Amino acid sequence: MKFDINIRNYLIPAAIIFVASIVAGILFALFHPSSDGIILSFQQIFEPLMDMPKYKLMLVIFGNNLLTSFLAIVFGIFFGIFPIVVLSANGFILGDLSYHVYLDKGIYYILAALLPHGIFELSAVILSCALGIKLGFIFLNRFLEKPAPDLTQSFTNSLKIFIRLVIPMLLLASVIEVWITPIIVGS
Repeated sequence: MKFDINIRNYLIPAAIIFVASIVAGILFALFHPSSDGIILSFQQIFEPLMDMPKYKLMLVIFGNNLLTSFLAIVFGIFFGIFPIVVLSANGFILGDLSYHVYLDKGIYYILAALLPHGIFELSAVILSCALGIKLGFIFLNRFLEKPAPDLTQSFTNSLKIFIRLVIPMLLLASVIEVWITPIIVGS
């Protein structure tokens, strides 16, 4: 598959937004140590999922990530706002949660819990958000009557990348998260 070279111009800023949001989440947790609100909210949301059979849990995780990634592309057309929100919110939550888990279980636990599936999942989400941001810039340039690539063709190319790269990466990530990560972290 020929990779859209222009997407590289959006991958780095998308990754920077995500990493900056992780740092913001860590700093928030560091300066507000009693703010366990995010952790408690996640425990309440995800507790019912823990009783599901693994294949159903995998499908829920895959479906959630697939929907979020797809919407980041589709709604990215509107000036790239939605994918930036997705990157920022997910990064912030990941940073906050990671800090609290670090205090309880240490850095090696976090790395073991995140790296195996996160390499694929985070790459897929960041790629989807970069595609959405790119579409937003194309739309903005068209709106401002500046030269820009064809929006329909760019959208079609983004969906091809979504189908050929993002979907398989998210599927692999969900399989690893449900069946491999618990073995690695010992739960």
